[in-house]
Amino acid sequence: MAWDNVQPNMGRYGALWVAPQTAFGTPATVPTHALRVRSYMPPLQQFIRTTDEYADKSMEQKFERIQGSQIDNRSVTIELTPRDLALLLTSTLGESVVPGGATTGTITPKTGDFAVYAPGVPLTVWQLHPGGNIVASDVQIMGIQIDIPPRGNVTATLTLGVTKIGDLGSVPTAPTISQEVLQYRHFYAKYDGVTLKPEGGQINLTFPMSVVDAAQGLLADDRALNPLGWERSGPRVARIQFTTAGTPAALRTGYGVTDPANLKPAEAGFKLPSPSTKQIAVKLTTGQVKGHDPSNGLDRFTTQHAIEAVSLDGLPPFTVDIPA
Repeated sequence: MAWDNVQPNMGRYGALWVAPQTAFGTPATVPTHALRVRSYMPPLQQFIRTTDEYADKSMEQKFERIQGSQIDNRSVTIELTPRDLALLLTSTLGESVVPGGATTGTITPKTGDFAVYAPGVPLTVWQLHPGGNIVASDVQIMGIQIDIPPRGNVTATLTLGVTKIGDLGSVPTAPTISQEVLQYRHFYAKYDGVTLKPEGGQINLTFPMSVVDAAQGLLADDRALNPLGWERSGPRVARIQFTTAGTPAALRTGYGVTDPANLKPAEAGFKLPSPSTKQIAVKLTTGQVKGHDPSNGLDRFTTQHAIEAVSLDGLPPFTVDIPA
């Protein structure tokens, strides 16, 4: 049984698998990517409940009525691999994804949606968990926070918009886990063509979405408890943050730019070590230096920087390079 999966001394248990869907409303049948999961999303639906409030000369507990299922805005944390990052980025940016692989080349975020109720390419997610194995479909990635700690493996926290969760009956065949992890030593950052020698950082991609209610005032099937899908509710934001020793002159100059015509490009990403020539790059076409926070103690001086992509013409202000 799906729920009889808690065993003594089971060690580090579980798995998180994903696959891109070819259409909204049509779940994938076979997982294509096994993510190196560090933390899971809650395995159960979280019901929205209201308590009956009426006078009956009693102080006893009243019945709670279920009004819906709150399964949106969940998050998972994974160790990042180039193969997984390619899938996640192409799904988030709304590009079509080849199952088992990813679109290659330079990707410009779509200005339209993948489909009605699906701004980005929907994913099917299989999660094996001691609290119950589940499968979720039409999952939207609403945000990716990539953390690059000094002298450590790169992790990513994914904010997921989930429309429906169901018990997983038969467990599908597990995809192969990628062994090619990203590390701090792969990370680089540039501003105005100048390499900045970061000592750690973050890459944040956020895609605001609002849930579309499935009930729509009608007594329907069980989907009435769940979201119907998602719609965009704000601009997509690409932001790179990192720490440097002192303050590079290029960033000091960029921080003082007041005329939009003088904004410079910026980028951050990963270059894999030789003999590989792979490079993943988030390129800000016009980057505004928004953060400049130098330390003020008597220890070693470092400065935290933040650069955000800014659109000057209404078009997407960033692109992403994905290797084959």
